[in-house]
Amino acid sequence: MPLRGLFDLNEHLLLSHPDFPAQHAYLVCQTLTQYAQEIPNSAPVKATEMVIPVHPGAQMVAEGLPLPKPPAKVLDREHTH
Repeated sequence: MPLRGLFDLNEHLLLSHPDFPAQHAYLVCQTLTQYAQEIPNSAPVKATEMVIPVHPGAQMVAEGLPLPKPPAKVLDREHTH
């Protein structure tokens, strides 16, 4: 099964399925980054340090980029109710 790296939790890696939405991955990694000082030796994963590919949402947090927009079909669903 293909996996993508999200966050390094010292002795463990937080991984996701490649289909995990980039916006969700970003929010998870952003939150963990905000509390990283409470988890010894934790940090966002970086593409250069991983054997498993980094999830695009996690990479955006590591690079300090803004929150990605949700896909258009998600936006359409939110506005139809």
